[in-house]
Amino acid sequence: DELNSIIDAVKFRRASMQRVARYTLKVGSPVKFTSTKTRQVVTGSITKVAQKYATVSTGQGLWKVPMNMLEAA
Repeated sequence: DELNSIIDAVKFRRASMQRVARYTLKVGSPVKFTSTKTRQVVTGSITKVAQKYATVSTGQGLWKVPMNMLEAA
């Protein structure tokens, strides 16, 4: 039971972080995030916002990034 309550709390926190990011970051906003593949900080601007993901245009192409990974640049 304790483990299930911890899992529910983590899921709720992630969802709330995505919700906050979705309302604060708009199309055209400069953002940065850390790539999970290369561990480098990537900067760009948002071209599209969906429910959980945002499309970010960088010099390296378009990236589909979860909203909770984005930070304002």
